[in-house]
Amino acid sequence: DLATVIGMLGAIGFIVMAMILGGSLGMFIDVQSILIVFGGTLFVVLSQFTLGQFFSAGKVAGKAFMFKIETPEELIEKIVEMADAARKGGFLALEEAEISNEFMQKGVDMLA
Repeated sequence: DLATVIGMLGAIGFIVMAMILGGSLGMFIDVQSILIVFGGTLFVVLSQFTLGQFFSAGKVAGKAFMFKIETPEELIEKIVEMADAARKGGFLALEEAEISNEFMQKGVDMLA
């Protein structure tokens, strides 16, 4: 998502600008605070999830930066195909349809 990338770059840019305008880098770094924030966050999250879920979080976080946005034309084409399948075989025919869009898949699941 472009907003995620812009947000991350903007936040980093403002932090760097504050460091440049405000003086030395040492003023902005406190090792104890970093350990408390990042270490505490890491272990609290670890305590709430299984190890499998915890280690798969990187893959999920990657989706925030890299996912394919389908064009309206692709979505319309897929919807027309599903409408034809539903007209010919009923809504139950949609259960076999391969739908990559999670939102659309949930909608089809509600129909069938």
